[in-house]
Amino acid sequence: INLNIYYHSYNGDSPNGKPASVDIKTEREYFAELKKWNEWRKTAGKMFYLTLHPSNTDAVLRRLRASKRKPPREKTRVEQDHYFVLTNNNGSLLKYTSRGYRYSWNKSSGKKFRTEEIAEKYRQQLVDKGRHQAESWKVERIDQAYSFLVLA
Repeated sequence: INLNIYYHSYNGDSPNGKPASVDIKTEREYFAELKKWNEWRKTAGKMFYLTLHPSNTDAVLRRLRASKRKPPREKTRVEQDHYFVLTNNNGSLLKYTSRGYRYSWNKSSGKKFRTEEIAEKYRQQLVDKGRHQAESWKVERIDQAYSFLVLA
């Protein structure tokens, strides 16, 4: 735990026979020390309060500031001799924007999908969301080599 318990009196007197501060290392010590102070308060009849301060502030700050990010997931590169794109009579889809979509005149330079199922699923999501002219896109296979990063 690494805490220090400090004694503070309302009228400025010192604790009779008790230390003004106690260093605590474990939870068991913490609860035992609180029990002792509570018993002393009952027998002495004095009003006081205790404050808790971390004793090793560097360790506490390091722990509090430590990043809690997940480690990046491992990806492997997969080489394929073909890929799939979404095309219509204008060209191939690059991406949808807030005001429509962007496309390329060249069919091989659009958004690339590894499998036909993934491309069809993406097209269906666009249709379900009611995106502009989503029904006009068709899945087309392009026979060129391309490499994809796939989660391992």
